[in-house]
Amino acid sequence: MGMRSIENILKVNKLSVTAGRQKILQLFLNSGGALAHADIEKMPGSILTG
Repeated sequence: MGMRSIENILKVNKLSVTAGRQKILQLFLNSGGALAHADIEKMPGSILTG
């Protein structure tokens, strides 16, 4: 799924399109299943690890 589709998902749900939201949404779309907060933190390049 491209960035344009991710932007559309955010906009349709009346959310601001930010780099952080796009990255988190991309992680969920690529995962194929549920993710816990800890799973996201462990991912290379995670925005949550600062």
